[in-house]
Parts: sequence; C-alpha cells; structure tokens
Amino acid sequence: RAFKDIPDKSIRSVKIPVLIMQTDQDVATLEHGVRITRLLPKGRFAVLPGPHDNFIGSVSMDSPAMMQASLNIMMDFLKSDEPTQ
Repeated sequence: RAFKDIPDKSIRSVKIPVLIMQTDQDVATLEHGVRITRLLPKGRFAVLPGPHDNFIGSVSMDSPAMMQASLNIMMDFLKSDEPTQ
C-alpha cells in the first residue's frame, strides 16, 4: 500500500541518507518502517525496545541507557558515508 498523501515514487526520489527509528511497540508497525526504509535509496532502519517515544523525548529521560543507545545510533548514522538497510 502507498501512503495516501505521499506516493512511493516521491519517497524513492529522496536521495539523501535517511534514518528511520522506531520502537518495537511504536504506533507504526515494524513492517511499515521496513517498507518505507526499503523505498529510500539511502535508507537505514533502527528498532529499539519499548513503547512509543521511548528512544527520544520525555520517556527516555527515565532511561539513560535507552537515551545513550539512541544517541549512539544517530551519531553512527551521521558519521557514516553510505547508510545501508
């Protein structure tokens, strides 16, 4: 299925590296995250354990380890030359 507002063709046209992050209990399904990542020519996908908003934001303030893991993933992504799926 394509997004109602964003056609697959438009997602495929994004040529810059993109990091999709979500949790295993997020609002979006893991399958959806993988599908979108595969549409992106330079997409990278990361899944962290826990509820929605657990890897960044107010919830992560209660879990320094989760916040650090999230920051490590983001920093690795920003430092990488060619993200992979």
